[in-house]
Amino acid sequence: MIAFRMWVNSLNIENVYVNNLYEDIKDGIVLLKVLERIEPGCVDWKKAELKPTIKIKKVHNCNYAVDTGKNMKFSLVGIGGIDLVDGKKKLTLALIWQMVRKHTLSVSYNFILSLFSFVFSF
Repeated sequence: MIAFRMWVNSLNIENVYVNNLYEDIKDGIVLLKVLERIEPGCVDWKKAELKPTIKIKKVHNCNYAVDTGKNMKFSLVGIGGIDLVDGKKKLTLALIWQMVRKHTLSVSYNFILSLFSFVFSF
């Protein structure tokens, strides 16, 4: 759990610092910001509740994060926004793991492309 928290913090997202992974993602905003960092433009911020104060709005944001993850080809079977708001640890970690996986593959792919570009530019 500490590793996932540290990974989110390492992304250097403005106004995002996670102390408690399960508590800090419950409103869905952090999840949406992480998804946006991984794949810019994937989140339509007009669909998000930017200041969710009641549970239904938090569930809406978390459902939107799960749907966005599914659109990014994450494997998220049996995970809903209510699970994240309720702090279900295994399901929360499943979503975060898919984010880590996507980000790592994206960074690796971009590195390989830049390496090939550099090598073949001579």
